[in-house]
Amino acid sequence: GRRSGGGGIENLGTVVIRNSIVSGNSAGFGGGISNDRGQVLVESSTFSGNKADSGAGGIGNNQGNLTVRNSTFSANSDLGTADSFIGGGGGIQNFLGRVSIVDSTFSGNVSSGSSSDGGGINNVINPVSGDSGKIFLRDTIVAKNQAPTGPDASGPFASGGYNLIGDTSGATGFGATDLQNTPSGLDPRGLRDNGGPTMTIALVGGTPPVDAVRGDCTPPTTDQRGIRRPQDGDSDGISRCDIGAYERRAQ
Repeated sequence: GRRSGGGGIENLGTVVIRNSIVSGNSAGFGGGISNDRGQVLVESSTFSGNKADSGAGGIGNNQGNLTVRNSTFSANSDLGTADSFIGGGGGIQNFLGRVSIVDSTFSGNVSSGSSSDGGGINNVINPVSGDSGKIFLRDTIVAKNQAPTGPDASGPFASGGYNLIGDTSGATGFGATDLQNTPSGLDPRGLRDNGGPTMTIALVGGTPPVDAVRGDCTPPTTDQRGIRRPQDGDSDGISRCDIGAYERRAQ
């Protein structure tokens, strides 16, 4: 459907989405979900083909709390123009809210607004007050997204480590264990049926995100498809977790 906010879901309370597909929705803000000061939990789900006119193709988080685990955002688009400071964020846009994202993949999302907006994730900095919301990111791929000429992620982030960000030119907060400006390792065929209840993007063997997480894996103990983590995806005799929503099986 098409509404001013939340083409798929408009939330002002509490929403839990598990093992689900949110696809093909459009709205002014938050093509898939508009979370307006509410609570949203997304687990083991795929957001694809959602569109927003003024920001947040997949999920728009307006001063709410959003948690994303083991999920994939692909081919979502923000169609907004560069003259709106709340535009941007093909996958997720956060405006003065709190967001936690772990073990997830953002690829193929588009921001059509300012070239400085993140095509995958945009944490908006209010140009009037200078304030921003909080985004925590761990074990997550944000790569191969396209703003006009801009980055995959924009704004301030709090990194928990072991993220792969294709282009960090618009973002701050990433550190030594994050793979910055690094090839994604994602299957160029994009979203496919790789098993499990939802579509995912596979990892190619021998690429940077495979077996990249050192130390303990973040919960849950399976990937988006339900495959046990960790696996020995690079066949070196040591099982380690992969970055993103997809865990490559031991070969």
